[in-house]
Amino acid sequence: LVLFIALLIVGSYAVTQEDSVYVLETSNFSEWLVEQEFALVEFYAPWCGHCKNLAPHFAKTAQDLEASGSPAKLAKVDATENSELADQFQIRGYPTLFWFTKGNNYQPQEYNGPR
Repeated sequence: LVLFIALLIVGSYAVTQEDSVYVLETSNFSEWLVEQEFALVEFYAPWCGHCKNLAPHFAKTAQDLEASGSPAKLAKVDATENSELADQFQIRGYPTLFWFTKGNNYQPQEYNGPR
């Protein structure tokens, strides 16, 4: 029983939400992602003007998706605090958005539209 409890604690991870947007870090990114059917992830910098402009729209969309019971989730990663993830996804500008789907084996699809 003690071993079982220890495995649950080691195998668990914490993810917080801000306005229905999941806040991800290097330590929980992969575990969270593979539990999602669809996920749009924003890599941002806190000082970025485009990111600040996107934030209320991103949050509103996340709230609407959550309220409707949609399997699509929105998440964000502070790329300045999670440089390992930023390097992994070759983040060169902010915000950078990636769409992940279970059906595509979570291969990232970058949004290339206007900022």
